[in-house]
Amino acid sequence: MRGPSSARRQGLRKKDAQVSLFPFLAVLICTMGALIVLLVVLVQQARVHAENVASTLREKAIQATHLEEEQRLEIETHEWRLQLLQNQREEIARRLASERLRLSHVEDHYRRLLADLQAMRDEAAELERIQQGNAQNAQAAQAELARIQQLIVAAREQLAAAQSQTAEEPQSFALIPYEGPNGTRRRPIYIECLGDRIVLQPEGVTLNDRDFQGPLGPGNPLDAALRAAREYLARTGGVERHGEPYPLMVVRSQGARAYAAARAAIESWDQEFGYELVDDDLKLSFSAPDPALKETMETAISEARRRQEILRASQPNRFEGEAIAGFQATSRHGGFRAIGDAGQTGGGKEGGSGGSRGEWESVLPGGSDGAGGEQLAQGQEGRGESSSGETGSAVGATSRQRSGGVQGGADAVGATQEFASNRSFAAARGRDWGLKDATEGATPYTRPITVQCFSDRLVLAPERGTDQQPVVIPMQGATRTAIDPFVQAIWKRMDRWGLAGNRAYWKPVLRVEIAPDAERRFEDLQKLLDESGLVIERKTR
Repeated sequence: MRGPSSARRQGLRKKDAQVSLFPFLAVLICTMGALIVLLVVLVQQARVHAENVASTLREKAIQATHLEEEQRLEIETHEWRLQLLQNQREEIARRLASERLRLSHVEDHYRRLLADLQAMRDEAAELERIQQGNAQNAQAAQAELARIQQLIVAAREQLAAAQSQTAEEPQSFALIPYEGPNGTRRRPIYIECLGDRIVLQPEGVTLNDRDFQGPLGPGNPLDAALRAAREYLARTGGVERHGEPYPLMVVRSQGARAYAAARAAIESWDQEFGYELVDDDLKLSFSAPDPALKETMETAISEARRRQEILRASQPNRFEGEAIAGFQATSRHGGFRAIGDAGQTGGGKEGGSGGSRGEWESVLPGGSDGAGGEQLAQGQEGRGESSSGETGSAVGATSRQRSGGVQGGADAVGATQEFASNRSFAAARGRDWGLKDATEGATPYTRPITVQCFSDRLVLAPERGTDQQPVVIPMQGATRTAIDPFVQAIWKRMDRWGLAGNRAYWKPVLRVEIAPDAERRFEDLQKLLDESGLVIERKTR
């Protein structure tokens, strides 16, 4: 039997085994309350942070809008300034041409007044001699007649000897106009650049180093002679028959220094000039000289020399020992890069010092340049300028027009080879000849031009958003005959683009759409324009 003590112990054990839930629920409720408070605080902080971020983004968007508007206004301002500068440049160019013509007229009027004054003085002197006695005049006239008759006899003998000598001499060559897409019928004023002088042909007016060692403004001797020749031709009807004359420099192999001096002296003619490279031993036959034109140019040169001496005397420190900068051909369109003293190449060699053609071609680019091209035609001594229909075989013809034309080839033989096949024009014209404004060190910017290639024509499609009309270049014969008009049309399109920027130029990308029957034309186009600088891509229809 269990006693009372045993029952008491069992009751205590049951009471100790019971679990009290009140403290646990209290702790749980407190914890949940704390979590709810913490969650409310976190939600509030997140809402405040989100509002701050949204406010910051709105401010940045407003600032970006303002910055974009300021940049747009700045771009419009620069474009307006650029257009204004371009208009000013064109106006200054027109004004310079007008002032040059006016200066020519004034100088010509001044020379004619001097000639009239001298004629009146001569008439006065002649009247005085007549008054001294008719008898003496009659005797002098008889003596003069006898002297003239003797001169006639001597001249006939010299003519017969010259004709005999001419028959035995080797053939000579004449410069005749180039019959081509970039040719011209304008009359050239020949400037022969020799190793030690410059000669204005066919009149034989000579300029020396002294004439180019001073101020080379519009009043220098060579420029003054060219203006005087222009006014003389205008007065005698030459300009009306043949158009405005232009300087054509005939550069001998040792005439690089003279060429550089002449280029600096005729800078006011801008790009209205041409040149032809000729070996020293090649004999040229010019037209008959004009004594009146020679006298006019010599008078202008004498006046220019006198002005130069006055300027040298007034500013000796400025013009004493002044040297003429030389030029060197580059592979870019435009032709020249300035180099040291006249005739010095980038390697320090004097231009024209060597006797071979390869040496002096490193100083001067080949071919003709400027207002028109010429070609050398084989003929007889004394035939002068010959037309395309005269007897003789053409040994070369090149031309390059810097303004609206296509750059010419490397030399006469190269030009003949250029048109002999469908090989690249770059073989004769040099790399990147199709880039109008490319210069060394400049940055190219590409811009697409859509071209449609058919079997009988090339079409430059108008740009989107413009009122341009399609430009059609016919191809009736060989593809090479359409290259020059095609490149000219591309250059006109580039002119509408405006300037590419400071030290930059446009590099067109020709995206060509090819008609089903024009694959051969496209292949020819790729070959002819290889290394021209123009990028050609086939465009999928």
